[in-house]
Amino acid sequence: MVAGTLALHRSAGLFANAGAWLQRGGSVEGGSGGRVAAGVTGSATALGDLRLGARMEAFGFERGGTLALTAPGFVFGAEAPVGSDPQPVVWFENADFQAGGFAAFEFSATDSGARFAEDAKVVLDAQRWQLPTDLPNLASGTELRRHRQGQSVAAHLQSPQTLEVTSTAVRRPSNREAASIDMNPGARILGAARSEVSLLTDASIWLDGEVVLPGGRLALGTLAPEHELGFDPRQGVWVGSSARVDLGGTVHSYIDPQRGTLGTVSDGGVFEVDAVRGLVAVLAGAEVVADGAQGKLNALLGGMAPPADGSPVLVASDGGTIRLVGAEGLFVAGLLSAEAGGRTTGLGG
Repeated sequence: MVAGTLALHRSAGLFANAGAWLQRGGSVEGGSGGRVAAGVTGSATALGDLRLGARMEAFGFERGGTLALTAPGFVFGAEAPVGSDPQPVVWFENADFQAGGFAAFEFSATDSGARFAEDAKVVLDAQRWQLPTDLPNLASGTELRRHRQGQSVAAHLQSPQTLEVTSTAVRRPSNREAASIDMNPGARILGAARSEVSLLTDASIWLDGEVVLPGGRLALGTLAPEHELGFDPRQGVWVGSSARVDLGGTVHSYIDPQRGTLGTVSDGGVFEVDAVRGLVAVLAGAEVVADGAQGKLNALLGGMAPPADGSPVLVASDGGTIRLVGAEGLFVAGLLSAEAGGRTTGLGG
């Protein structure tokens, strides 16, 4: 929808939940969630308005689906104000991130940017559906959401989740400063292992909250304006003094009665900033950590064979990657670390 209002009423539902099928041999296979997309872009003279009230779901048995929204602006982690809001901004509360089983989120702001409020707690850890035990007895075409059960997945079996936030001032290029992406002190993004978060804008990014993605990836970037040339002081990426980014590797393990402690030791993650326009600044007090991890295991899943005497072995992983590119300046006064998880098998990043 280009302009006008798109309102999804509370009595409505948008469901892209997975199905499942019974194989000829009697085994059951479940699918992944689908994609739910809604949005308004606005025009040069009028903003569009997206109002979310409907229940949206894309639960999966293997992996959750994708929620893609386009609106003039977004506020994450705060309740919408009572009464009319002067700006058509989508207010996405903390609970919304886990309500529909989505494993991927794509938010595109076209005018007034995106803001993570002070009390935002974005948890990227979608619950999966568990195949119903009575599936072989269900008739073909049965709606499984009435028979499914929610399932919290063990840490070593969790699927990576993704969050992409893009903000551009396409509708009003002169409004570029308002199109920034801001993560305020106290805001938190917490993801399952190897999850990825991407923040991209043609304005500026101010990251002053906490991002924890074990062995994952955090990408920050600025875009070149479509119709402008030259230096613009409103563009750049700032990692503030209250920022804490933890992409360190992690140990996921469990006890097997016959083989002992099994698991994985993941490498440190990736922190990359690519400012095609503007500068990059990591201020004093900021911490960016992509260290490896270490743990004692009897065997690595899909890797190291157990020692002959059955004793656990200290396993370390490699440090991650930190990459900073600032087209018009680079300033680093904070902590950047990508050390190996130990001196046994790990290498620094």
